Amino acid sequence: MSHKKSFFESFRDKITFRDSNFKYGVLEGISPIIGFLIAFAILMIIVVIVGESPAKAFGAIFKYSLGFGSNMTFKMVITKIATLISVASPLFITGLAVAIAFQAGVFNIGVEGQYFFGGLIGAVAGIY
Repeated sequence: MSHKKSFFESFRDKITFRDSNFKYGVLEGISPIIGFLIAFAILMIIVVIVGESPAKAFGAIFKYSLGFGSNMTFKMVITKIATLISVASPLFITGLAVAIAFQAGVFNIGVEGQYFFGGLIGAVAGIY
């Protein structure tokens, strides 16, 4: 009789590289970073095709998303970062929901609809 590992045991084994295949564990750990770098490279290629400077586009991303402007006060920067986190948090949670479903072996493609329906129910509950 084989012992099936729980989600937490499996996760612990992957982050501590107790998995039998060390290379697979390392690649699994750095794959989000590689994905981010590839997406960023594609973005910069699009920026160059459009005819803009990649450095200017990169600066605009940080200036307008995080609020690092020359005339911004510290309170305005903190407020902008807090707003960014509050808007992005539900998307992080839906990504976590998909990850848990995939780990359980279930293919869940309805997360976006669940996200919007939950927002609708939350808005209705807030009104009434």
